[in-house]
Amino acid sequence: MKLLKKIRLACETFLVRLGLAVIPRLPRQLVLGLAAGAGMAGYCLACQSRRVALANLDIAFQDRLSARAKQRIARQAFGTMARTVLDMFWFSRHTQERLARYVSFDAAEIKRAIYHQPMIGLTAHFGSWELLSRWLVAQGYAHAVVAAPLINPEVERLFHHSRISSGMEILAQTGAVRGLLKALRNKKHIALAVDQNVKPEAGGVFVNFFGLPIPMSGMPARLALRTGTPLVVLFCGAAPGGTYHVYGLPPLQPTGALDAANIQCLTQQIADLFQQEIKKQPEQWLWMYKRWKHIPPSMPRATYPFYAKQLLKGS
Repeated sequence: MKLLKKIRLACETFLVRLGLAVIPRLPRQLVLGLAAGAGMAGYCLACQSRRVALANLDIAFQDRLSARAKQRIARQAFGTMARTVLDMFWFSRHTQERLARYVSFDAAEIKRAIYHQPMIGLTAHFGSWELLSRWLVAQGYAHAVVAAPLINPEVERLFHHSRISSGMEILAQTGAVRGLLKALRNKKHIALAVDQNVKPEAGGVFVNFFGLPIPMSGMPARLALRTGTPLVVLFCGAAPGGTYHVYGLPPLQPTGALDAANIQCLTQQIADLFQQEIKKQPEQWLWMYKRWKHIPPSMPRATYPFYAKQLLKGS
């Protein structure tokens, strides 16, 4: 098994190095063609991920969409994911020029959203969340991000170098709160992708998401209430012609004491904004992720998708 793991890690490293060396030099239309092909291949071959995506779409839309419509959204989501991955490589070269050409935004809207120095920027795994960070740096919004460690240390090093070379400050997941507080106190923006599972014992808060309770990180709400910093939800959505569009929603203002009720309320507002945008453009979201994985002890098992597991009381 150790030999197989070494071979797998070596293959991963080779593919990432190849991607960094080759993809940035390809013409845009070829990158888009590769993304479309990879997305279709992923949908057809990654049976378990496809099953998760369709189960998630059943939770979110129930009988409001036909089975065919859900399959179409799932296929498109695989394509969006493939394009996001390839564009991590493609935009690492000639970054400023390519961002200016392929990423649009409404300057007045962005100024209304990012009016405060600093801000707590929040996004979901929607469109290209990685490109959003590069765009923020290019627009002069220096910021810190939290990066979860990868299993492959060499791939971790390559991605870390790519991110910091673009101007991001990368904080390790362990002890991230201290680094984020320091960044905010130094009037530096922070940016977080927070639509992932975080159990209550790790700081998660149960919120309603498409009609079912799910655990979501309460850290942004805690930081906002502790420092008085507004929360700004931002997205970098894939658009026609190989372009993207960055937009921000009206800021959420933290009010009240740093207590459980206010943390839950503010976290629910974040989840509501995510749901609002996912409903508008469902093909942009990462439906392959097991978002409804944790079932609260009080909820019936039958209401959750096949992959979900009941949390024990006190967990």
